[in-house]
Amino acid sequence: DDRKKVGLYHTTLEKIIMFAGLQLVKTIAKVLFRVKSEGIENIPGQGPYIIAPNHASYLDGPCVVSGIPSKYFQSLYSQGIQKYFAGGAKGSFARLAHVIPIDPEKYFSRALHISSYVLRNGKSLLIFPEGGRSFDGELMEFKKGVGILAHELNVPVVPAYIKGSYEALPRTAWWPKFSEIKILFGKPLHPHDIEVSGKRKGKDAYQIFVEALKERVQRMRDLEKGKND
Repeated sequence: DDRKKVGLYHTTLEKIIMFAGLQLVKTIAKVLFRVKSEGIENIPGQGPYIIAPNHASYLDGPCVVSGIPSKYFQSLYSQGIQKYFAGGAKGSFARLAHVIPIDPEKYFSRALHISSYVLRNGKSLLIFPEGGRSFDGELMEFKKGVGILAHELNVPVVPAYIKGSYEALPRTAWWPKFSEIKILFGKPLHPHDIEVSGKRKGKDAYQIFVEALKERVQRMRDLEKGKND
């Protein structure tokens, strides 16, 4: 049953555990990484919607969750690699942490199906469009799964840029550097905002959408970098 797999509904005890866990994560993020956010007002007041940040570190997911008001977490779910979040205690943790265990490399259609189920039920998703962590902190290609979900379900996508997570914990490090991490949320991008006709040949509407999304995240990155140069 998809409801059980993604944990859309929780018992009172689970809600208490979730709230306590969320506050702990927020406290750790604020104390160790001084996490702060800008552009919270760009997140829609209610779902469904998708938040799509860059991805350079294992810290990204917890920091995004820490950088938004607790009320948003109640209806926000994220995708996680199945081998880390499926079965036994890991599965229980995934339910409480609102993580959906998927394997997009092997079961892309299944990942889309479950993600679609979450959005159709009025919930929202945190998806890293790059599909993996950057090796050098630069943006990688955005996979078009986000474009498919946005177009087929007509949901807005909030571009986000995570600054400092690569410096704090890159792929090559095993221990984090406790430096500042900042989350910037841009204005939502709607499927109808992108003019498809006359665009580059050989690319469908989904690909064109994610390229426009990547351009927005890149622009946010460049603007933020410019402030510190």
